Amino acid sequence: MAELAQHSLYANAKKCCFGHATLEYLGHIISKDGVFADQTKIAAMINWPIPTNLRELRAFLGLSGYYQKFVKGYGSIAWPLTNLLKKDSFLWLTEAENAFHKLKAAMTLVPVLALPNFSRFDFEIQYRPGLENKAADALSHMPTSAEFQLLSASFELDSEELLRQNEADTKLSRMIEELQADSSAYLGFSLQQGRLMKE
Repeated sequence: MAELAQHSLYANAKKCCFGHATLEYLGHIISKDGVFADQTKIAAMINWPIPTNLRELRAFLGLSGYYQKFVKGYGSIAWPLTNLLKKDSFLWLTEAENAFHKLKAAMTLVPVLALPNFSRFDFEIQYRPGLENKAADALSHMPTSAEFQLLSASFELDSEELLRQNEADTKLSRMIEELQADSSAYLGFSLQQGRLMKE
């Protein structure tokens, strides 16, 4: 530290570690063997619940996309999910479900990236402050329901009964009628195949 101070350089002791075999940096673990994806982030992706809206899907794709360099064919695997990001395209079907699970499975097989030969090339470290570094922040957007997923029991949903209850609800019926007349009547809601959907 004295050497740094002598050259008017200062380090935050809370953010520094010296003499460690591994170092965690921006969601990666760096060691003499190479660069690994942080296993806590991989576990978060594996345990991620099925997205129920665009915000949750964007958060999942943001986090998994941060590690795409570890997954061969990431773009092809994620394509059905990326297509759901288009305006008025969020409709979770079998293709999206399969891509979601395939992407999660691919994340369990991430390799170690070899470190470059530092003696052969010049490198420049670039720092991106705050809002410019959104990818490293993706985990904070994980849906809160993920915490409780393990506490819940699975049950079979009777979709016909749910539709009957929705049709009996006067407020929902009024919303559907107004959306049929004017698709922009309720911000954040749309009709898809006659059913009320929250975006």
